[in-house]
Amino acid sequence: MSAILIALNSSNELVSLVKTFSTEELAALKNKQRYFCPGCGSDVLLKAGEVKIPHFAHRSLANCDAFSEPETPLHLHGKLQLHYFFSQHTQTTELEKYLPSIKQRADLLVNNQIAIEFQCSTISAGQVRSRTEGYQSIAIKPLWILGPRFSPTDGIQIIQLKHFEREMIQRSNGVDYLLSFCPETNDFIYASGLFWLGGNRWAAKLKSLPANAQSLPFAVPKKLTCEEYKAIFQLTMAQRDAFIRSQQYMKNRYRNPFWVLTYELRLNHFAIPSYIGIPFARARLIEEPPIIWQMRVIKVIQDGAPLESLLQGSCIKLAIGVETQEAMALLEDYASIYKKLNDEKHADGKILEVLYAHYCKSG
Repeated sequence: MSAILIALNSSNELVSLVKTFSTEELAALKNKQRYFCPGCGSDVLLKAGEVKIPHFAHRSLANCDAFSEPETPLHLHGKLQLHYFFSQHTQTTELEKYLPSIKQRADLLVNNQIAIEFQCSTISAGQVRSRTEGYQSIAIKPLWILGPRFSPTDGIQIIQLKHFEREMIQRSNGVDYLLSFCPETNDFIYASGLFWLGGNRWAAKLKSLPANAQSLPFAVPKKLTCEEYKAIFQLTMAQRDAFIRSQQYMKNRYRNPFWVLTYELRLNHFAIPSYIGIPFARARLIEEPPIIWQMRVIKVIQDGAPLESLLQGSCIKLAIGVETQEAMALLEDYASIYKKLNDEKHADGKILEVLYAHYCKSG
């Protein structure tokens, strides 16, 4: 079954379970009449007692396009708290608003302009993109908020992000970030300063913000301080060095990108220059380790070929949905930093300074 907090009664009136009901009131509602899903029109049952939060439940989701996955008590609890938060800050906040033109149901629709998606369960990256595009097609801005996902400890650390969570990354003022909400503590948690390390591993700055201190429009994280960036840089370099060590045990080296590129660039694989494999906030655009695509950029520069050639065929694999223009901007950024550091006599001592200056200027 799937749980919802809004249903239609036999008189086609919306019945909401947002407020707190007594046992007697719930019993009266339950025995009074039939209830129907606002999305698919099928029968739903009023449930009270099985979970802490009363809700309506589908018998089956087979014929309901409005739902992408079953809901949990955590999701219901979170939606109620978010509904309360937005109701305190906006003119209109509609819970579980069904949008028939795109056959989607927003967890919350704020001022008829913003669709809040509070995501507590795993879905596919394709579903995130599809739902985002659906809202955008009717001029509604989607705002994805993850359920309790990150450590409550603030600071720079390594986090794990699944593919669908990567699709929820927002960007504002040159800062990539994810927003999470914990119903139990009523806190928003920001994961900002996101730098992809490879696989599902990311370096990030975590910062919690109590709901009573949150603003609307939502607060946007600031860029990292120099010390915070230095911590991110150190995590990135440690990951880079671990990757290099892992390559020492690879077979079929004549097909392995790392071994092929180090050979072609005449690099000592035990002493790769520190300006190869450096962190970029938008490295997630390319689906291969930074050390590999950055060596590819150097190879093209040394060959005198245009950077555009890297995006032809399958030389560099881009993440799904990435525009060529975005990827080119990233390649050009690295090419400019490589040329600057490669010409420096003491590049190792200036790399952090150069990278942080670039990070601060990037939009």
